[in-house]
Amino acid sequence: PNTGRDLRMLIAAWRRGDLGQIERDVLIPTQQQDPRSYQRLFVARNELWVPQLMRLLGNTQREMVLVGTGHLAGPHGLIHLLQANGLQVTPVEVSHD
Repeated sequence: PNTGRDLRMLIAAWRRGDLGQIERDVLIPTQQQDPRSYQRLFVARNELWVPQLMRLLGNTQREMVLVGTGHLAGPHGLIHLLQANGLQVTPVEVSHD
């Protein structure tokens, strides 16, 4: 594998907001190659974070949460889990200049 190229592609997908690409490039291979690590690193960790995030985000103010890219995508990702708990999740567009 070309780690430098792979990292550049991951960053480009993140900048485009392409969660499907992140899921295909990071989550699915991890889940297939090492299901136990996938469960611990992504699924279990995200499930532990959701109650904490719900408390943090349970107000009328705008909040920003920063996590690693792999924690956002997929059916076990924080975006899906927070939306399933009734929160509106909105990506923030930033300039890449």
